[in-house]
Amino acid sequence: MQFCVECGTPNAMTGRYCVKCKTLLVLTKVEKEFFATKWWRTATRPKRIIAAAIPILVLAGVIAVVVPKPSSVALSLAVDAPFGGIFNDDCTPTDGARKIGATEAEVVAYGAAPGTGSKTPLVFKDQDGECVAIANLSVYPGTNHEIYVAGTLAGELNEGEVRAGQASENVALQVTHDLSGTITLSDNYYNCKKSNLGPDCTIPSSANVQAKFQKASLLCYGMGSFSDFKQVGTPITFTGLGTNASVKVQLEKGSPSVSDYKTGKVLCEYKFTLTGLVHDDKGYRVKVGRHNANPTSIEDLESNSWIYEYEFKG
Repeated sequence: MQFCVECGTPNAMTGRYCVKCKTLLVLTKVEKEFFATKWWRTATRPKRIIAAAIPILVLAGVIAVVVPKPSSVALSLAVDAPFGGIFNDDCTPTDGARKIGATEAEVVAYGAAPGTGSKTPLVFKDQDGECVAIANLSVYPGTNHEIYVAGTLAGELNEGEVRAGQASENVALQVTHDLSGTITLSDNYYNCKKSNLGPDCTIPSSANVQAKFQKASLLCYGMGSFSDFKQVGTPITFTGLGTNASVKVQLEKGSPSVSDYKTGKVLCEYKFTLTGLVHDDKGYRVKVGRHNANPTSIEDLESNSWIYEYEFKG
């Protein structure tokens, strides 16, 4: 008898399948005789190690990964710059616009920080009298994106705009400038040998002014109506005529010099540097201490490489 390994039912030695559960019987009578004969042969012969080459079939499966192709989106970008500084008369970007990076549109994944995405050049064109920036963006569908220009959020690029292949956004940009210059306080100086009070007097034509003595004696601060001119720290303020935005700094320590030895004319020159001056097509008003200097225009500043110079005559 042989017993089924699945259900334990006894079966005849000549059976191949279990009479109850139909499971293939593991050991039949024929197989018993075969193994007994094989055992006898291997037991009576010298043991040998037989290396058999067993062919292994390797199935190489090719997995096709479908990578989504980027979509091209035509972006029309209207730039809001109420105080100017972005476009020239021919709709090309100004140097100020280039400086702040307003010539590129950056696409980042939604919620990511500006500076982490891919940038595309902007082409500025005149459309119905308005300067519009055009760009062809390459984005992957299925994900929302954000568009930045000069670090300023222009808007969100959604799935519908990506499928349509076009989007329109607006961005408000502001150009700022760095400005340096010199404020000069001039006057005629008299009685230089006895006084070191600064440029607040006149000198007769017959007086003999020694340049060496003048330079050693002069102190750079004003007197009388210009007493608010200190040796260092006098405030200077630039205010946009259109923006009404102000930037205020302090004048550096004044440097004395003699410009005319015959009349005794002396100068006090105060240097200054300021940053973050908001572009204003209408120009700026300037105030030094409690004194108003002449307003200055954008054209004058640009032609003078953004250097401002003004002289107060005592």
